[in-house]
Amino acid sequence: MITRPSMARLLDSISAELTEKIIPGLTDPTLVVNVQMMTAVLGALSVRVEHELAWMREECDRIEAAADAMAAHDRAPAVAGALAAYRAERSDSLLVSAAQADYERAGEVLSRLAEAAYGSRDPDRIAVVEGLFADRLAIEQQAIGTFVAVGR
Repeated sequence: MITRPSMARLLDSISAELTEKIIPGLTDPTLVVNVQMMTAVLGALSVRVEHELAWMREECDRIEAAADAMAAHDRAPAVAGALAAYRAERSDSLLVSAAQADYERAGEVLSRLAEAAYGSRDPDRIAVVEGLFADRLAIEQQAIGTFVAVGR
């Protein structure tokens, strides 16, 4: 019985059932590999559903802070405009679709930040933007999951 039925726990429970009860009863190696692939996907989904909202909100906050600093310092109109649009439409909703819309708008702010930073040729500003991109890549790698060579 699952006492804390979060989506991540449900996915983990399904994966455990497949691993502990279904795979041992399979005799066809192809089916074993198929089920192992399914459990690998379930594992990645479990991590993603547990963290996705936090990942998006935290990245939006980092982008917003960087945009605030650059817009105030440089009076960069493109950054300020994208930041204003982001803030005007930002949602406090806990729906994933609302967070995704905010994340998309924050991505536009990040794009404007990159243009302004590289346009300025200021190594400190470029480092801030590259740090934001590195953070995004690290989260994307966590969200996608680790490559698992199933059946090998």
